[in-house]
Amino acid sequence: MLDGILERLRPRATQRNILLLLAVFLVINAGLLPMFGARLEALSGGIGPLDLRAAYTATEAYAALAAFGQEGRLLYLLMLVTVDVIYPAVSAAFFSLTILYCLEPVLPGGHVWQRAALLPWLNMLADWAENAGLSVLVLNYPHRLDGLATFTSTVTTIKWIFAFSAMAATAAALVAFLVQRVRARRAGSA
Repeated sequence: MLDGILERLRPRATQRNILLLLAVFLVINAGLLPMFGARLEALSGGIGPLDLRAAYTATEAYAALAAFGQEGRLLYLLMLVTVDVIYPAVSAAFFSLTILYCLEPVLPGGHVWQRAALLPWLNMLADWAENAGLSVLVLNYPHRLDGLATFTSTVTTIKWIFAFSAMAATAAALVAFLVQRVRARRAGSA
């Protein structure tokens, strides 16, 4: 099953697709997310989005939601159900296709390390689960759902573990790709 997913992704791992995804990734990362974050911080006296924290308690989550105020909670909800749905998908596709593209000339197809390209998709799923949990918390505010807040914090932590794992796998794949390129050039000039 996992290899089947990779086989469907592999033909999409082209320079063109990776560069297009990188452009969208950068626009969201450098433009939209900071814009939402700055506005939320302005409305809340410096408290940023919960999904940028490594973890939080239910009490911390509800303190943040209270500090956001009504306008901030609506803005946060808007971000959670728009940009923060699109961004994880773009990010997953970018990192996954980059890993596949870089590992293609380095490792044979079906090699177990090629499965590292699935890490970004796990990150996306965790991010979407986090967004769902945070959205329910916002929609039910001020009613406390402490169990959900705790669960959502756990999902947030898992999201970050997958995110950093995907970034590390991408960096490792890129290094392997560059080393292979240098070796090939040296072999060709000898």
